[in-house]
Parts: sequence; structure tokens; C-alpha cells
Amino acid sequence: MDDLQALFEADAQRLRANAPTPPPAWRIVQAARANAARRMASRMRWVWRIAALVVVVGAIPLVLHDPRVLPGLVLPLLLGALACWRDEPGAPTNRGQSTIS
Repeated sequence: MDDLQALFEADAQRLRANAPTPPPAWRIVQAARANAARRMASRMRWVWRIAALVVVVGAIPLVLHDPRVLPGLVLPLLLGALACWRDEPGAPTNRGQSTIS
């Protein structure tokens, strides 16, 4: 029985020695906050798209009746687009790269 216990302890020590060190807690919290912010930004972009679609569909009868209201309807959409405009997280970018080969 002592041999089995000694083998078990030796294996446990070897596994502990070879195990990777866990990331610090602040890194886990930082990654969780970044993921939450990314998800919230994605939801806000979808809310903006749906709201813009509803406004456009609702504005069609108004514009057909009186075309002069078009600038007043487009301005809030442009301001909202400016506030919500951001690259999609998975979109490829050329930041920091030269376009000249």
C-alpha cells in the first residue's frame, strides 16, 4: 500500500511541475470585460440597424407626401450612424500596414 501511495504522490508532483501556470486573475477579468464590451457593441449595432430600418420604412409615406421633410428625417439617421459607426470586430483591416508593395 505504501508503494501505491508513493507512486501516486510522485505522479501528482510530476503533473504539478509540468502543469502550465494559470493566468493571473486580473487577466481573466480583463478578458471577460473585453468580451462583454464586444458583445454589447454588437448588440448596439444590431439595435441601430433595426431602428434605422424602422425609421426609413416609417418615413417613406411622409417623404412621398412632402419631399421637403427628407433632410429632417435623414439628419437623425446620419447622427446616429456617426455615433454607432465602428468597424466590425472580425473585419480585416489595413491598420499599420503599407498598401504599397
